[in-house]
Amino acid sequence: MLYSKDQILAKIDEFESYPIGTIPTRYKEITLQYLRKMFEKIDAMEIERKWRLDSLPKFCTNDLRQEINQGYIFDGEFELRLRRIAGYGVGEAIHYLTTKGSGHLSRHEWESEIPQWAFDGLWEKAVHTLMKDRFTIYRGEIGQVIRKFEFDEYKLGLFGLVIVECEFSTQEEAEAFVLPDWVGHAAEVTNDHRYKNQMLARLGSLEHLK
Repeated sequence: MLYSKDQILAKIDEFESYPIGTIPTRYKEITLQYLRKMFEKIDAMEIERKWRLDSLPKFCTNDLRQEINQGYIFDGEFELRLRRIAGYGVGEAIHYLTTKGSGHLSRHEWESEIPQWAFDGLWEKAVHTLMKDRFTIYRGEIGQVIRKFEFDEYKLGLFGLVIVECEFSTQEEAEAFVLPDWVGHAAEVTNDHRYKNQMLARLGSLEHLK
């Protein structure tokens, strides 16, 4: 199921009703601002598949590394996520606030860059966090679409977990895609809720993946 505008409005109402002091006023206003923008752009969709790898491929070299800190202000079927990205191709760190609806292969998504001061304040309110390194590879065979592959190597309690993700323009395109052999041995986990980042952040270890 994908979230309707009525459901987004309900989440806005819920967030507005948080008791005074739960989140500082200025951060609450910023969060609500972005939720309302998501309401206006509810038709934005994320369509992606993901696979678990045995290890990080050798072509994911240090010069391509991006460091990602990710936290959730609230999670569940509807999530509000913070992300800080630093490293390759970024220069100074950039910060994002993202809202996502429910789903596996496809789901609503809205994202916007936010200033560091807003990120820092909201980060203190994150209920779950995780850290990972990302390596982005663009590749395609002759006569095929050049695709972006994002290889994530998780840290701390999730160390040893490596995931590759690939996004698509349509569900039909996603369903027809065959992961190329050069990626290495992989097991698809697109529809396994245990591999959602919010679940990984919540549990903080690999025990639930055994």
